[in-house]
Amino acid sequence: MISTSLRSLNIYCIIGYLAFMGLAIDSSMVDALVFYVTDQNGQAVFSTGLVQSNPLPGGPTGSSPLVALQFRSQPAATPGPESAPPTPPMPAAGAAAPPPQAAPEDERTEEIALIEHQGTTDSFSAPAPDPQARDEADAEDTEGEGEGTLPLAPATQATNPGRPADDPQRHPAALAPRLSPPAQPGNVAPTAAPAPVTLPLTPATSPRLSAATVSAVESGENPSILTLLKTLPERPWTYNPMLDRYVVRYDAETTIVLTLRPSLQTQVEKLFAANSCKLGAAIIQDPTTGAVLAMTSFDGWRPLSPTSPEFRTNNWALQPTFPIASIFKIITAAAGLEKRKVTPASSIKLGRKWSMTLWEAFAKSHNGVFGIVGRSVGSQVLQAYANAFGFNKPFYFDLPVGVSQAELPANAVKLGEAAAGLNRNFEISPIHVASIISTVLNRGRQMKPYLVDYVLRGNRVIFRRKPFPIAQPMSAGAAQQIYEMMKTTTTHGTGKRGFSKFPDCPDLARLCGGKTGTLTGANPHLLFTWFGGFTRTAGRDLSIVFLVGQPGMSRMRASTLAGRLAHELYAGRATAATPRLATR
Repeated sequence: MISTSLRSLNIYCIIGYLAFMGLAIDSSMVDALVFYVTDQNGQAVFSTGLVQSNPLPGGPTGSSPLVALQFRSQPAATPGPESAPPTPPMPAAGAAAPPPQAAPEDERTEEIALIEHQGTTDSFSAPAPDPQARDEADAEDTEGEGEGTLPLAPATQATNPGRPADDPQRHPAALAPRLSPPAQPGNVAPTAAPAPVTLPLTPATSPRLSAATVSAVESGENPSILTLLKTLPERPWTYNPMLDRYVVRYDAETTIVLTLRPSLQTQVEKLFAANSCKLGAAIIQDPTTGAVLAMTSFDGWRPLSPTSPEFRTNNWALQPTFPIASIFKIITAAAGLEKRKVTPASSIKLGRKWSMTLWEAFAKSHNGVFGIVGRSVGSQVLQAYANAFGFNKPFYFDLPVGVSQAELPANAVKLGEAAAGLNRNFEISPIHVASIISTVLNRGRQMKPYLVDYVLRGNRVIFRRKPFPIAQPMSAGAAQQIYEMMKTTTTHGTGKRGFSKFPDCPDLARLCGGKTGTLTGANPHLLFTWFGGFTRTAGRDLSIVFLVGQPGMSRMRASTLAGRLAHELYAGRATAATPRLATR
């Protein structure tokens, strides 16, 4: 016979067990349930679910050999490299050093635990557009959570198109404290490959002088390629109808032939002339060679043509004075994918019951998700990737270009903001954005951008440019994943409206892709929108970059102009005939 007291104790045990199981089953109450495991050599014996690093109430403070884990009904699968993360790459030689302190390891662990990996494969293809999805053609694009509420520049009176004003926002040279000085023959840096750098992946190509990047069939008196490049900012540029190219006359016998395609150049100039904005810039680039096929700068009054002297000295496309905004999410995504923190299908928790996959966050430019990814990677690793993509080091081009700036903070909150592209001190030039986009399209290989195609002496070619890679910031696999996520921007996300309003090309959004960005700049103080992406024409991809600056929110955005250019290419009203174009 069991005594009454023992029977009551058994009943209490059963009730306690049922309550315990109820807590475990109810996912909304997982915060009340923790398990303890010991660590071995500084690593947890096992890891599953959401890690809670805060000590229990009433418990001892400070470090403890015990790790608190919350129970989850569906444990998150931890990727293999997570147990032994690779050593973070060091920043580039000669570049600014990363912040002295990275985010604490426990804070990074908390961010990692918010990421749930779906599946075991790294392959990802952009999902097809959903015909039942809400039509966003009449809705204003929202570029990331929180960016729409940033303070805007005060409204300014539009410039009279008939009378150009001496406005500092009109001429980049007026911004001397922040911009590079106008090009002078003695200040033009030789077009050499960057100094040796240490990259997150394979090392960069060994640096070579520009003379080694061209093949020369020289006579004794032929000028060197460095001498020819130094004359670009000072000699007049003209259009040669026989060659259908823009050319620069070095002397009576020597002609420098540029890569700019007149048909593409005319098209981007017409886009800015027909659409009102305060400031703008556009670039079209061949991602497999680095050749710049079109480039213009718009001052609110007229777009610059290559035959204009200001094209070579006061060109917004070459000025690193614009906030990078959400374009930086490409770098954050590259670091997260390479370091095995996320995959495109990873689900990132945003609160108790809401989550979003990485590709959805990329398409909709969600700042919170990329803040989590950036903090999980850490400031030192993210700084190394920013340096590998060309920040904080000279940008080598055939015309002078200033240095793009990006210094990752160590503070966890500010690191998350920077990883999402919300740091206004991260400044970049449109030509640098084009280089980043081309790196993605070229399977992670960064090509040196250039303007000089070949040089004629009489009727004989004495120099012909040979494209060459200067870095490999990310692997081909990571580049392919980002390429597929870029497609979702135009089919599901912030670029959908600009690419989905052409009845004669209903599949245009599916043929293109990119990344948008929106942020207020400091100098000029305008609201800038970006579109950095690609358009597919004749079975080939071209890198396209548009920058639009407005005094406030406007329906004329960079993605609007990019969509119109893509439509013009699709309709055949602009051509990009060249034997060396990107092919995927």
